Amino acid sequence: MHRKSSSAGLWGCWKFGGYGSDAEPRVEIVRTAFRRAQELGATDALVIGDTPRDILAAHEAGLPACGVATGRWSIHDLATHGAEKVIATFGDIEASIRLLLG
Repeated sequence: MHRKSSSAGLWGCWKFGGYGSDAEPRVEIVRTAFRRAQELGATDALVIGDTPRDILAAHEAGLPACGVATGRWSIHDLATHGAEKVIATFGDIEASIRLLLG
């Protein structure tokens, strides 16, 4: 997470997260991150991930997902697995923010 978000200039934009050290099942990582967000006053969330498993975990936790095709999975693959939003990269920061914040 740190390496990917740092390369896009996004590390430090969030006050919380969900990490592999929080739990083994991805859905529990997502739930932990959302609980942390709620403790800071959040009422909704968007899970960002680069695999179909990330998207499925978001949906299992009851949250929407944004697929980022920075890894092995394409935009088509991530969209097919149900991501509500899909982007190729965070390379264009302003366009990414517009898409994510709608």
